[in-house]
Amino acid sequence: MKDVEEFYQNIPVPMDIMTALDELEDKDAVNIHADDTIDTTRFGRAVAMSFLSVDDGVIIKDSINDPNYLSYYYNKPFFKTNLKELRLLSEKIDESNENALKKNKKIKNKSKQQAKDSSKKDNKDKKETKEKDKKDKKDKKGKKDIKKKNKSKKDKKNKNKSHKSKENKIKEKSIKPKEDKPKELKEPKENESSGIKFIVEENVDEKPVPKKETKKESKTSKYIDNIADYFNGLNQSKDYKSSDDDSNIDNQKNDYKSSKKDKSKVNKSDVIYNKKTSNKSKNRKNNSSAAVKQIKFKENIFADIHEKMTKNEVNSNDLLKVQSIALDLELFENAYLAPVVHKQIISALKMNFSTRLFAESTLDIISSGEAISKIDKKFQDALLKIQIDFLRCDCNERPFCECLQRGISYYIINQRLNGKDPIDISNSLLKEYQIQTYPGDIFSWLDAYVRNLDAIRRIAKAFGQKEIVEFSEKLMKIVESGK
Repeated sequence: MKDVEEFYQNIPVPMDIMTALDELEDKDAVNIHADDTIDTTRFGRAVAMSFLSVDDGVIIKDSINDPNYLSYYYNKPFFKTNLKELRLLSEKIDESNENALKKNKKIKNKSKQQAKDSSKKDNKDKKETKEKDKKDKKDKKGKKDIKKKNKSKKDKKNKNKSHKSKENKIKEKSIKPKEDKPKELKEPKENESSGIKFIVEENVDEKPVPKKETKKESKTSKYIDNIADYFNGLNQSKDYKSSDDDSNIDNQKNDYKSSKKDKSKVNKSDVIYNKKTSNKSKNRKNNSSAAVKQIKFKENIFADIHEKMTKNEVNSNDLLKVQSIALDLELFENAYLAPVVHKQIISALKMNFSTRLFAESTLDIISSGEAISKIDKKFQDALLKIQIDFLRCDCNERPFCECLQRGISYYIINQRLNGKDPIDISNSLLKEYQIQTYPGDIFSWLDAYVRNLDAIRRIAKAFGQKEIVEFSEKLMKIVESGK
């Protein structure tokens, strides 16, 4: 067994693995220590997390760290058109922000007016309720005073009646002092003033009155006083039953009516208060809805971009750097000539060529003046526009350079930054340049573009470049959402 282990230990490591490790170490993806241990760097981890090849990661790393990265694209026509479109996009964002400011001001003014109106209404309602409360109190006080006056008048009348009846009875008794039998029921008498009938019951227990008034004047006076007290009691009971009961009933009725009125007033005041509270709650809801309806501002990350930027300004702009580094990893490829244009060129030149736009044969035919002159004027304008916008470059390999492909890739991204979806982008390419694209291909390429932006973000984070991280995150959000 030992011989076998020694045999395997003596086998040399293949050169391919060693060269691969050396290359990874040269590209800063791996650290090889003296004790033959290997550690991945932060850059290597970022590349692995982004599912990129090490070569693509190196492209990103070198582009980020190169201060003159965009100077190569400075004089390219597609780069100038990109700057124009980004400038138009920033102007649109500024206009939308100004409109949002105006609308938000209008909303704030409306909310302030609503608050003022609600406060005025509340003050009016408070004043009305206070006035009603004061009136109610005055009415209640007046009713109480009237009741007190009526009661005092009735009490005075009853007292006067009782005194008169006492005097009359005392006179009658003094005239007829020698009666042996108790008085029988008298006929009911009516007061002319009040119209009340006095009823006297039979079989009243009374002490016999002495015949002679000699030495027993005290007994007669007591007897008279007792009779007077008796009649006073009857009068008081009748007065209570007649006058006080009627007045109490009337007062109860009046109190019932007044209580009804008071309750209705109280209820009305409660309803007013509830209306106030409901109005306040409605105003709060309206204010909250107004606050919700306020338009949010778009962050204009393209504000520093303009058409007449110098090379230093272009190179120092991290947004342009991030946008173009993501294109270095993958350009849009699935673009084709429109079938109508392709057929016309075939019939005019009597030769077959590929419908794929970025093929060498199609690039050669599109860039020649003979093919363009033999097509209808509608399509001539579209092909001339392709040359003006994308193929007006100074490249030695023109028209077989990447300028057309890169320019169309920029065009798709800028259309997406303007909020257009893949269907709109494919329609606009067909109208303007007679280039046919499929929305599914545009969608998949934009998805890959977002993944490349994420890779740039990870690698920039590994090297501590915060601005590039921020711009890559913002571009990712805009391309994903289209807003």
